[in-house]
Amino acid sequence: NNLLTLPKNLTFIRHTGMTDGERLRIIYVTLTRAKHTVYITNSLKSFDDKSPERLAYLDERIEKNDEGEVLISPFLPTKRVIQLYENDDATQRELNLKNWIVPYYVESPDMRSFYKSKMSNFKVSPSALNTFVDIIYSGPQTFFEGYVLGAPSDHDTTQLVFGNVLHATLEYITNSKCTDEEAFEFLTETLNNYETSDNNREIVRDRLERSLRASLDNFSDVIRNGLAEVNFYGENVVFDGIPITGKIDHIVIDEENKTIEVYDYKTSGYSSGRWGENPSTFSYMLQLIFYKKLLNNSNKYRNYKVNTGHILYVGADKFNDVYDKVYEYNDKDTELFNELLKAFYYQATSLDFLDDEKLFVAANKGNNMKKVREFIELLLAKSSNI
Repeated sequence: NNLLTLPKNLTFIRHTGMTDGERLRIIYVTLTRAKHTVYITNSLKSFDDKSPERLAYLDERIEKNDEGEVLISPFLPTKRVIQLYENDDATQRELNLKNWIVPYYVESPDMRSFYKSKMSNFKVSPSALNTFVDIIYSGPQTFFEGYVLGAPSDHDTTQLVFGNVLHATLEYITNSKCTDEEAFEFLTETLNNYETSDNNREIVRDRLERSLRASLDNFSDVIRNGLAEVNFYGENVVFDGIPITGKIDHIVIDEENKTIEVYDYKTSGYSSGRWGENPSTFSYMLQLIFYKKLLNNSNKYRNYKVNTGHILYVGADKFNDVYDKVYEYNDKDTELFNELLKAFYYQATSLDFLDDEKLFVAANKGNNMKKVREFIELLLAKSSNI
């Protein structure tokens, strides 16, 4: 019917998957974008005549009081969930629809100006750069959601639990100079206290113990020396006019020769290809070059020479093997990095990529290294006049 004419700029927030992280993203974006009121709508019954589940993110629950059974949420100001059910009255239906749609008739704020203001203080990190460039698993749309909108990412996966617990344990070993036995005790305690499901803990427990043993057997000299979690977030590091930041998993300093070895821990599967030959070694290469830029442009480490970077694959495979993939810094890779960093910073702060359908692309697991290189060439070309 013609009860209402919907505005042309009406926007619906839709999901792109059914993962827990995607559901959390949608509700986060919804709650943080509403100017006045959020309306959550649903059907009373599904097609198979089942009632919908309560909203887990609002911790909805039925409680009894003097009024009988009421629906509450501890996150709401009044605690009480107000439910308005549709009825068969045409006037009431029109009123409810108008109430639901009225926010879209209000002139929207200039979000582009807001985003640009937010990004004016943006500092480039290795993860931000790789998120934008990696059109296989993340890409510009994911960068926009995470770094511009501030939406949450997927959480509580077994791989994330595994990586965080192992990283924390390796950091503890470096800082405490503990024994192997104390390291395993710390690993167990950290895992047991990690906020995740019991099922996730048990899935990763065996591999964590095997990985720690293999790492201590093969990389003990590195892990027990040097500095862990070298953090540049509090420093004003600038390279070629671009503010950069980040955190390096591990460095080993040779004071006599004034050199630094850079180490980054990876819990993913080992990649034996040449540097830049596949998406993972390419992103790791960019990360190691980024770390060198941080060190060479910081006040504390600028007088040290960084010759070599290492990706330590500390997640043991089925044969209990771990790997050290060594990267030798070179001018060709560094020149590409410099151009890419400059192009990315321009796009991130100007937000021009939002208006370019060839740049504002989503992740596609069907892409390969050839597609990644083509995207980088396009990114450089689109930013060539800066």
